[in-house]
Amino acid sequence: METPPAVTFSLGVGESTGAGLQRILVEQADLGTWHLERAQLSDIHVHEVRKATKRVRAVLRMLGDDIDSRDYTSLNVEVRDLARELSEIRSAVVQVELLGSLVAEDEKLTIATSGLRGELVAVADKQRQGLDDSEVDGLSLRFASVRSGIDEIEFHDDATTSLGGVRRTYKRGRRSMTHAYAVPTVESFHIWRKQVKYLRHQMEILQSVGIPRIPDFVADLEEIGEGLGGDHDLADLERTADTVAVGTLSSSTRRQLKEVIDTRRSGLELKLKPIAARVYGANPGAFAEQVIPRFV
Repeated sequence: METPPAVTFSLGVGESTGAGLQRILVEQADLGTWHLERAQLSDIHVHEVRKATKRVRAVLRMLGDDIDSRDYTSLNVEVRDLARELSEIRSAVVQVELLGSLVAEDEKLTIATSGLRGELVAVADKQRQGLDDSEVDGLSLRFASVRSGIDEIEFHDDATTSLGGVRRTYKRGRRSMTHAYAVPTVESFHIWRKQVKYLRHQMEILQSVGIPRIPDFVADLEEIGEGLGGDHDLADLERTADTVAVGTLSSSTRRQLKEVIDTRRSGLELKLKPIAARVYGANPGAFAEQVIPRFV
């Protein structure tokens, strides 16, 4: 059985921040390419490609003050677009699994939503078939271009400005959290979710240097990210259920499914609120005080 390239998503002992972050970016680009070349074999590989793109974007945000803005923009946009190319496959697969879990304990609802499940399975199969050899080759070349772009950047060894990028990510996440609970739309929670993921990956890297509170941050951010991911998937499924043909779901089944989804989403958002308050309770300056002094 093939094994993916070895990666270390942390700074090594004695490794300068610039060299370490460049190495991490290169490793994630190589890992993403490896999984991309096998994306036709399993949905797991598609998921791993998307995870690699999120880690790359998180690290680029750490380096926002250290690299040329044009390099940052071009790499960030390219990696973002790579992930988007695979988002429909991931979404289709998740919706099939999510519907099954929502109706599993209700036999009548399981039967009533069988038409919707059939539609979702067909969409997922179509998305997989659309990922042909030429599509994979094209995406692999684009990932190779990202890797080359990373190699060409001159990275500074000074850590202070890199951690300024972490402070900005925290600030944006804190602002996004406040907005999401004040204006609880699908989009506002989705925007917050992206900032949570970026900060989580940045904290995963920094926890290797032994800052006491960071492991707690990572655990909390992981829980928030998983919860917001579930919230977003539920909202996607509800949108899909609203748009399928009338014959696929009866109006009563549509209403019942919406109630189940809304209840699950409300429970998730309420559960995450105290965890989010714990993570984002400090102002950005106070948060930075807990991180930056260790490197100066």
